[in-house]
Amino acid sequence: MGLGNLSITRADGASAVRPHITEKRAESERSGRGHRSEPTRAVDSQRGAERTKLRSRSSEEGSLTLTTAEGDKVTISFQNKQSSKIDQAKLYGPDGSYEKTQVETRESSSLSVSLEGELSEAELKDITDLVAKLSSGIQSVRGGDLEHAQQQVSSSNNLSSIESYSFAYQQSSSLSFKTTQFSVTA
Repeated sequence: MGLGNLSITRADGASAVRPHITEKRAESERSGRGHRSEPTRAVDSQRGAERTKLRSRSSEEGSLTLTTAEGDKVTISFQNKQSSKIDQAKLYGPDGSYEKTQVETRESSSLSVSLEGELSEAELKDITDLVAKLSSGIQSVRGGDLEHAQQQVSSSNNLSSIESYSFAYQQSSSLSFKTTQFSVTA
């Protein structure tokens, strides 16, 4: 029985995940005269197929806009996207079974920073501290603790060189799973 072709692609350039390919052959029990026993005949006559598809997508994006006490304006935005597809097919019959798995993963990230004006050492330090607090808040959001995230972000005091700021963060994910089975007993 031939295994056919196997195709694996990974768009992000990382090494591909090694697929799991198996080929199993049913071995029949035979009596001394070359006849099959009843239990083996039932197993040998089963035929079927199964296909499983798993799709996942996630994205997050954030944007920070701030104005310093000296009137400088800074905008920092980022976006991360990931998607994965797993497609697995199984065939089984009297001659054995066959399994093929195809995995595809895509990732993209972008970061944008714009500055109007010149930043002093104090402004740069306060912006760095603010970004660190916002990053901690994002980690809490990812973990599902929205209340803790709100506390972390709102405790941004001692940032005297920042007059005002606005921060927005959005995260979304989706998952779909589908299994189709077909079997025949002859």
